Amino acid sequence: MRIIRKRLLGLLCILSLGAAAVIGLTSCGGGGSGVVYKVNFYRDTKTLWQTMEIDADKDLTLPEDPERDGFVFIGWYTDKEYTNAFDKDAPIKGNVTLYAAWKALPAAPTNLKWNKTTETLSWEAKTGENVSYILTYTKDGQEKTETLDKLSYTFTEVGNYQASVVVKEGEDSSKPSSILSFSIVAPKYTVKFKDGEADYATAEVLNQAVTLPAAPTKVDAHFKGWYTDTTFDTVFDETRANTFFDSTIRKDQTISVFAKWEYKPVAPAKVERITYNDAKLGQEQKLYWQASTDANFDYYGIKITTMDGTSVETATNLKTPQFVLNNAKYTAGVTYYAEIRVISKLTWEEQQIQSETATKEFKFNIVPEDRFTVTFKVDGVKYSSDNVQDGETATLPPVVPTKPNFVFVKWVLADNTEFKATTVVTADVDVHAYFAA
Repeated sequence: MRIIRKRLLGLLCILSLGAAAVIGLTSCGGGGSGVVYKVNFYRDTKTLWQTMEIDADKDLTLPEDPERDGFVFIGWYTDKEYTNAFDKDAPIKGNVTLYAAWKALPAAPTNLKWNKTTETLSWEAKTGENVSYILTYTKDGQEKTETLDKLSYTFTEVGNYQASVVVKEGEDSSKPSSILSFSIVAPKYTVKFKDGEADYATAEVLNQAVTLPAAPTKVDAHFKGWYTDTTFDTVFDETRANTFFDSTIRKDQTISVFAKWEYKPVAPAKVERITYNDAKLGQEQKLYWQASTDANFDYYGIKITTMDGTSVETATNLKTPQFVLNNAKYTAGVTYYAEIRVISKLTWEEQQIQSETATKEFKFNIVPEDRFTVTFKVDGVKYSSDNVQDGETATLPPVVPTKPNFVFVKWVLADNTEFKATTVVTADVDVHAYFAA
């Protein structure tokens, strides 16, 4: 009886597995039961990639995404038409077949070519509104990247290059193209140094610079440097000599630079006929002279000394042939010595060119001025003073005096008449501070 029961139980287990259409193992008897499902992964609709087994009602852990040349993996689908995406978080309740969905990547660029004449790299690749090209190149070991919208790129710098290109369509990128190596060779730059029409020296540009020749020399002339034009507008900078050549033309080139000279100017004509106006009291005392000037005239310079050489007055930038003396610096009846020069705008050895010195002795004859002292006092004590010419006004002290428990009101004369900044001085006078309690 026991044998019959065991056979019936085994038969029921087999029937149960068949009805469930499950390939797995069912444990029957006293040890409990478990179901294992099979999950098949296809790289496409036909090619099996791998198979996994998973317990019933368990979540599936997907394998790492498959790879396929020229495609990007999108995800797993349960049908060959790729309409039903697989939900990896749903429990497995039966055998499952999954199909990998792919999106084709842009094809890698081909036929990379280097045009030595135009210094342009070109390639063939897919084109379109949403297509761009990522050019990656190294120049003498330094890597750079350019994003382009055309099938070529022109290089501008000398160096050794390696380059490859990737097609980018939207967010998708192709594999890199093959690597192309090429070089841009620096042309030979030559500088010809000229003095006028004559050749003076020749030098080749190395590492962007050129070594200047020894400076030329001439009698009565100073060499002022090398210029790139005969009008001497642009100084030739030997430290960046390469910038004076046409870098857009990759071929050997020669330029000429020209020596600039500064010749010693002719000195202006000497001043003639210096006169003194011998003015009376109250009039300006002047020196006058005559001189022939030209377009290079800048100014007259004058120096006045006593006969023993002591300086009295000097002046420059005089534009007219006359000089007004500062009467306060002169003594009536004393003889003085004037030296006058014509100063040119032209320079030589960093100094303005000037004429020979013209001289004149003259006797200062103005009548001395009458001057008076205004003494400002506070409580009978001198506070300050001012020396004033007869008939002029005094300058009041800029700082008013102070006195404890009193307020300064004004300055007054001995008769308490107010002394103002407009009061005319005709004699020595004491002025007193007036305070109010």
